[in-house]
Amino acid sequence: MDQYKPNYKAVVVAGVVMWVIGAVWYSVFGALWMSFTGVTEEMATMMTTTDTVILYAGSIVAFMLVFYVQDHIMFTFKASDIKSAVQCGFWMWLGFIATSFFVQLVYQMKPYGLWFIDTAYWLLSMVVGSIILVTMKKKRESVSEA
Repeated sequence: MDQYKPNYKAVVVAGVVMWVIGAVWYSVFGALWMSFTGVTEEMATMMTTTDTVILYAGSIVAFMLVFYVQDHIMFTFKASDIKSAVQCGFWMWLGFIATSFFVQLVYQMKPYGLWFIDTAYWLLSMVVGSIILVTMKKKRESVSEA
């Protein structure tokens, strides 16, 4: 039985890529997202440098943790090609992200548009991250076999 060996480099790359996708995503949908959440430009400009560092660094660490777990799940379910990686990313998104965000949205009485903006970002990120994990795993395996 194979033992799980995390690909830390792929986890870091996937986490950073998710952060970059988020930066682009929310620059496109930021105004709409702000209207749905009640966050204002004034509130955003009131953030201190420490707040910003915690926000960005905390996000990247959280994203890396997501992909560490996703890498482990992909190993467990033998996701070894792009198709199975995309399926894994989708099912994890559907089972954990889409549902959790929906329940939170309903109880907080937020507009459904917020769910679409946030969960579409997570879907895209988890699928792209899964592809990164499986692609970098194959590269690592081919290098170690050579």
